[in-house]
Amino acid sequence: MRRKSLLLVAAASLFGAVGLKGQGLTSKVSVATSLKPRPHVTITNNYSSPLSGLVVIMSTAAAPQKAVETVWYDSGLSFTHNPPLGSGQSYSFPVGPADQAPNLQPHLLAVGFQDGESFGDRHWLSELHARRVSADEEIRAVTALLNQALAQRESEAEVLSALKTTRGSLAASVPDVWPRMAAEFVIDWTTANLERAGLVGDIGDPRKTIPLVILPWFSRWHAALRRSDPSIK
Repeated sequence: MRRKSLLLVAAASLFGAVGLKGQGLTSKVSVATSLKPRPHVTITNNYSSPLSGLVVIMSTAAAPQKAVETVWYDSGLSFTHNPPLGSGQSYSFPVGPADQAPNLQPHLLAVGFQDGESFGDRHWLSELHARRVSADEEIRAVTALLNQALAQRESEAEVLSALKTTRGSLAASVPDVWPRMAAEFVIDWTTANLERAGLVGDIGDPRKTIPLVILPWFSRWHAALRRSDPSIK
């Protein structure tokens, strides 16, 4: 059963805690900005172990600083798009909108590595962990839902309805926004693949899609979450 709430360490302020540790963080992961050819931020892993998670907040450069975007790099939650970043490797992400880019600057808040070491603001490290735990719990919950659907030979429409109901209940069961978005991501991915399995004007067969596509992918997803976060079993 999903936990009612995921405990997070309280944050002091948006940039205060990071300011004390900023130099130590950038010795592990460096951050560079560029406006050409298009505005982007490049992160480089300077640590000996692959980078598995990172949180960067883009803020306005002028005081008072205002956060405008939170960027996550997570090899557990998004293992196909954010693979572990090896030592010396770099990854770039766009900054926008382009007309605002010159007035934005990145703040590296937290980093985590595959050897289990993590550095940075405790609140954001907790958020990174909570997102992964929430995704893994949702994978387990949706797996149980799908196995029940197979046992009861439910139609695609019935399975999709159950997933919609489950998604609608997340606001109450997962009140924290970042973990809830991770859980929603799992359900939305499942829904999209069930819908995609059907032909245009036809209905897909859950008895094929679930065991051949979704459950094997869930197994890979769970393994990626475990590699990125040793506390997940």
